[in-house]
Amino acid sequence: MDKSISLSSLTKEIIEQFGGMSERTLLRRFQRLISICGGNYTFLQNKAGKVYFNENDAHFIKHILTELVNNEGMSSIFIDKKSSDEFVGEEEIHSFIQSYINKLEKDNCDENEIKETFDFLCMLFLYPVHLSRENCHKYIDSIWLNLQPYPYTHQVPMMKKVESLLKKQLAITAVNSMFMIGELSNLIQTSKDITDNDIGIQDYGDDTTATEYFERDRRALQLIQNNPEIRAYVERLTRQKAEEVFNVATSTLQYEKEGI
Repeated sequence: MDKSISLSSLTKEIIEQFGGMSERTLLRRFQRLISICGGNYTFLQNKAGKVYFNENDAHFIKHILTELVNNEGMSSIFIDKKSSDEFVGEEEIHSFIQSYINKLEKDNCDENEIKETFDFLCMLFLYPVHLSRENCHKYIDSIWLNLQPYPYTHQVPMMKKVESLLKKQLAITAVNSMFMIGELSNLIQTSKDITDNDIGIQDYGDDTTATEYFERDRRALQLIQNNPEIRAYVERLTRQKAEEVFNVATSTLQYEKEGI
């Protein structure tokens, strides 16, 4: 059975090793990081208000605290972000993930744990998704460059073809996204009615899959809040305010907005 290690003991250990700030300041920086990454610090606390991690997770937390206390690495970059969905850059995230994987290897962690950690961090930071998005921008720029040898009258229809393909894909994803959010909202509200509580299926557990679904809900709510038409559709469908439907994600976004 894994030994539980408190966050307070980890912050104390890091401060004793590196100094540079008080334990309270380091804790507040960690809370800020949790918030800006879309998490809710209060969800980590037990009934006594304490936060504990198992030994495997403690490796990761110590790595983060070390970066925060030294004001370096991805952790420090993240706490300077304005919002949890502001992408800090493909190279920066790759560097952060790789640095932590290197630390696990140095600590002689087994291959399964390293692979699970890698997969989890990729999911948490949406690394493959952002990488593909950046590649798409590069592809468009490359197409543009490849058209330079052609006459103007040839460039126009070629770029129009690319634009048409993108507009078609945009329409498909926009419609699918609208229906996806509607189905998700209805499912969450229906689950609350069936279970007769204010959580319903939003209680996803505490494993990697749970994090993935919680992040989905958080991003869905942000899209609703930024799009009046989607909000109207969801609230007409559920007969509830979107923030009340996604109440678990709402509390996290509010926590992030208030800051630490």
